[in-house]
Amino acid sequence: MAIQQLFISSNEHLGRVVDQIRPDQWALMLPERASRNPQDLRAAIAYHAFDDAWVPDVLAGRTAEEVGVRFEPILDSADPAPVYRDHNQRARDAVAAFDDLEAVTHLSYGDFPAREFLQHVTSFRIVRTFDVARLIGVDPAFEPDFLRAIESEYEPLLEQYRAMGVFPDPIIVDDAAPLGTRVMAMFGRD
Repeated sequence: MAIQQLFISSNEHLGRVVDQIRPDQWALMLPERASRNPQDLRAAIAYHAFDDAWVPDVLAGRTAEEVGVRFEPILDSADPAPVYRDHNQRARDAVAAFDDLEAVTHLSYGDFPAREFLQHVTSFRIVRTFDVARLIGVDPAFEPDFLRAIESEYEPLLEQYRAMGVFPDPIIVDDAAPLGTRVMAMFGRD
């Protein structure tokens, strides 16, 4: 599965989980492993809307200086779900139309080929889908083909991501564990 499709699928998965957040759950706090800073669901989903808002501009090669602060009000959304849905769709549309994986993208932490940008964002979506689903008590509903593609894409990258402090150490699980358990354990989730 191409990285563009992995990004689109990971955004679809997160979107389906966000759609299941009940009104009384928005103040739930993400567990420490899921967020470096204490964060409730409202702030986490507003951040994902903010993150998705940037995707079309990042893929177009724009810098933070060029984009400015126009997306910052998203972070204060009183109702982040519809804002998230809108930007999630825009991000998926931009990625579906994008094919220059070697194009340079300008991120807050450096310049990277578009392929790496999409890998970074996709990995974040995968773990956030799992974390939010677990917090609100729903199934992330990752399909086996999607999980196999994630395992193939990220197994060679995770040591590098851990060295950068992006993910914790893996959780050790038996080789016979279900595919979803093994893949999330790679990302340090149990």
